[in-house]
Amino acid sequence: MREIDRSAVKAKSERDYREEFLCSFEAFVLQTAHKVTSRYITKSDDTWSVAFFAFNEAIDAYELDKGSFIPFAEMVIRRRLYDHIRKESRADAELLVDPICFSGQPDPEAGDVALFRQVVDKTSVDMENRARWEIEAISQVLDSYGFCFMDLVSVSPKAKKTKTACARAVAFLMDHPDLMERMKTFKTLPATAIEKNLKIPRKILDRHRKYIIAAAEIVSGDYPVLSEYMTYIKKELSK
Repeated sequence: MREIDRSAVKAKSERDYREEFLCSFEAFVLQTAHKVTSRYITKSDDTWSVAFFAFNEAIDAYELDKGSFIPFAEMVIRRRLYDHIRKESRADAELLVDPICFSGQPDPEAGDVALFRQVVDKTSVDMENRARWEIEAISQVLDSYGFCFMDLVSVSPKAKKTKTACARAVAFLMDHPDLMERMKTFKTLPATAIEKNLKIPRKILDRHRKYIIAAAEIVSGDYPVLSEYMTYIKKELSK
């Protein structure tokens, strides 16, 4: 058992040590919040409070059979921060999604920002509600892989060649249900099989692993609104 895991267990039961443990991991909490939001976070931000309380929650919920403490704590923080972002989005009557997550096409109005808030077509209330539901549903699925929906902003392919390679990888998974099942069961991309069969450079598969997994989950599930954004993948699937 790693020392940090023993320390987390001790912090759970000893209040005085818990304060020491919390202080020693402030940098980790800030770094995790930064990765989720892709912006600079300070202790004066609401995001810090949400992340800090989530870390406390992780200490209370941690058990040795949950694996290493750090990945577990990061998962809890990510989940709580995404819930916070989603609640803010609802309050602003906005939708937390952007087509760039899937198509790689830039939004000239949004600029180069990491956290996108784009209002879907207001002419269709049913479509908007459906999109909200799909994002909430896929977020829970991606949580089980250890990353969140907003991570796709930074890992989505931009170059045409890379988008095509990722689309081929998704199409390959769709054509091989055994590999898709393996991915969903073990929560990892079968990169070796994809690399061997499609000759896609491993560097591309590793760099865009989250995007490929998310796209495969979406096209194989009930997410018609989000699927509309994946034009390159739909073209590859139609071949």
